[in-house]
Order: sequence, then C-alpha cells, then structure tokens
Amino acid sequence: MESEKEKMGTGRLYDANYDTELIAERQACKELCYTLNHLPPSQIAEREAIIRRLFCKTKERFLLEQPFYCDYGFYTAGHPLDVEQRNRGLEYARPIRVGNNVWIGAQVCVLPGVTIGDNTVIGAGSVINRDIPANVIAAGNPCRVIREITEEDKTKYLL
Repeated sequence: MESEKEKMGTGRLYDANYDTELIAERQACKELCYTLNHLPPSQIAEREAIIRRLFCKTKERFLLEQPFYCDYGFYTAGHPLDVEQRNRGLEYARPIRVGNNVWIGAQVCVLPGVTIGDNTVIGAGSVINRDIPANVIAAGNPCRVIREITEEDKTKYLL
C-alpha cells in the first residue's frame, strides 16, 4: 500500500492530517522555520543550510542565488492620511480574520481589517485590502474574486 508521502511526491491527493510521518516532518519543519526566522540576516551560511534542509534533498535540486522567503505580510496597523498625524507617528489597528481551510500563496500582503472567508484560495503576490468571501479563488493587486470554487475543483488534480 502506498504511503501518503509517496502520493504527495507524485502530485496526487494525499491526507496530511493524520499521517504520523507527515505530521512529524511538519513539526520538524516548524522548528526549522522558527530557527530561520530568528537568525540575523548576516548569518547567510546558516540561513542557507536551513533553507536547503527545508526545501531540497540534494544541492543539485536547489540553486540558492538569493535568499528564499515566502514573505507573507499580515499588517494589522495602518497610518492616517493626514501628514501631521503620520509625522507624529500615529497609527491605527484593525484585526485580520482568516477563516478555516484558507490557502494563502507566497508574498501575499493582508492589510488591516480584512476578513478572508472559509475555504478560500488567495493567489501569490496578492494585496488584500478588502474582505474576501468564503469558497472563492481570489488574486491580484488589489485582490479580487476570480471565481467561486466549484464541485469540479474536487477532481481537477486527480490522475
């Protein structure tokens, strides 16, 4: 019987929620991410070593010319439009709410006060400056709904 990790490696659907091997690997990755995120930028060799451990098995499969970051930004603070208020260092804060089962692509910027609904997919590079409803695919700058997620999407990637 094929493991969930083997299914994952071939691009097919797999269950990562209850597979002990994948859970253990994810926990190890979380520990590495924590370490990476707390290293000073000047520790280039150490950062590269962790990135290689996170993203590749061999050096041949990964060329690191520049540091690799997903660089998500969740910004709950904003600044007034009035120059005098800004110059005084004033800002405001609005909570960000992200629903269950949301997928957020790399380099997404989420601005203050935004709510992202359940089961939504946000495309890489999006700037989210308004609420995004549940069960949609949204992307862009500014982020906009592209379409609803449909029943057909459940079988799109099955082989």
